[in-house]
Amino acid sequence: MIQLVKNEQTQEMEYIIPGTVVSRPDTLDLKLNNEKATPYGLVDVKLENGDITTSRLYKASDDANQGKFGVGSPVSVRMQRDGQYAGRSVIQLPSAQPYDVSKIDAMFANQGGEVPAEAVAASL
Repeated sequence: MIQLVKNEQTQEMEYIIPGTVVSRPDTLDLKLNNEKATPYGLVDVKLENGDITTSRLYKASDDANQGKFGVGSPVSVRMQRDGQYAGRSVIQLPSAQPYDVSKIDAMFANQGGEVPAEAVAASL
């Protein structure tokens, strides 16, 4: 199931799309342009519509989840929908089963929080 969520750090909307790793490098040694030591590699992922997208896999994620990002592994592609980096993506472990976020919205509202209208619309 594809989800549309708001990235709390960037405030941009992002899709979370199920996929399967079809190819990946043996080493994750590319570097970001922000001068941070954040090694990553480019991984090809087949989406459920059959398209192949190239996504980043960060070395720290790969190291922490050994064997979970191999060829044939199910993953989630987190792809920015809007903004400067629209269409760029990172892979992450898939959630076991999507959760009905309206239940969390209700709990949040019950403790006095206000769920933004755009967040409710995005989850429908």
